[in-house]
Amino acid sequence: MRELPSSERIRSVLSYDPVTGHLTWIATGKRAGCLYKSGYVLVDLDGARMRAHRVAWLLAYGEWPETDVDHRDTVKSHNWLSNLRLTSASLNIANTAARKTNKSGFKGVSWHRGARKWQASIMVNRKSMGLGLFLTPEEASGAYQRAAEKHFGEFARA
Repeated sequence: MRELPSSERIRSVLSYDPVTGHLTWIATGKRAGCLYKSGYVLVDLDGARMRAHRVAWLLAYGEWPETDVDHRDTVKSHNWLSNLRLTSASLNIANTAARKTNKSGFKGVSWHRGARKWQASIMVNRKSMGLGLFLTPEEASGAYQRAAEKHFGEFARA
């Protein structure tokens, strides 16, 4: 992977609208970046490929973010400034939705075959914490949501 262009170089060729979240090529006035399958808008400059939300942070605050930049609404292409926030990698993961392969339909909820009940669990500081066994997936989801709010605050997502 190529080294990222300097912040001066980026500021000389791109502008950022913090309300719309759009990056624009200064020379042409055209929108910069392409939406990729990953859901992120990526921008190519001087042979380097950059995520638009990180470039937006640079242009808004004058320096590269030292940590992850999270999309509050979890939509990776919504790059307006009020939707972006700094976070740690673990809190960024806490703000993701349930996986598509999840059979319960709820994050942190799975079927416990031995007990024949729904179980809730949560990952905190790389350790799995059991939250109990429940008769319905909705009850288990409630336990997960309460634990997520306790441990992750505004980053909690069920």
